[in-house]
Amino acid sequence: MKKFLLILAVFFILFQINIPAIAEDSQYDEVYYNLAVPEITFENDVDPYEAEDNSQFHVSPYPLLRVSSTLVFKDIKIPANYYLISPRKINDSYYVLFKQGGKVKYIIPIYETESVQPLTTYPQPPKKQKHWWDYPLYPFRWALGIAMGKDDPPPRTPQSLVKAYDLDSRYYGIDLYYNDRVYKTIFKKE
Repeated sequence: MKKFLLILAVFFILFQINIPAIAEDSQYDEVYYNLAVPEITFENDVDPYEAEDNSQFHVSPYPLLRVSSTLVFKDIKIPANYYLISPRKINDSYYVLFKQGGKVKYIIPIYETESVQPLTTYPQPPKKQKHWWDYPLYPFRWALGIAMGKDDPPPRTPQSLVKAYDLDSRYYGIDLYYNDRVYKTIFKKE
């Protein structure tokens, strides 16, 4: 009788430990199945705002994502490759556009957006060290700058960061940090 109660107590404890994991899975199941496959198309698969974004900067303002395994969102399969990704608000909904060769290849809906603090989110570049030999050259650089005509420095590209992680045993999450916002997407594991 004592062995039976002991076994029953062990099963009860193990069942209590697994309940949060089951609840967590169902939360991501609900998020995944509530997102609809976008019915959006672009003319010639070109993002209409890409030219405007690229005209402001010397380099692409979009982060580069290397996908090393196939990502699956419902019936959309994104094969392993390099993609420029950008967030877009289309018809009051947010989407992540996966671009390759200047064309929009895949459009994935975003399930959550949040505001972030850029100073704490993005890694800060190291400060340039000033050496003693730079100071004697300053008057020459200043005169050369006046003689050549100073150009305004190019505008800074938007700060961006991509984080990919396992949500649970069945889902991946990709967070796109872009300027002062984070855009969260969800993919199913194959």
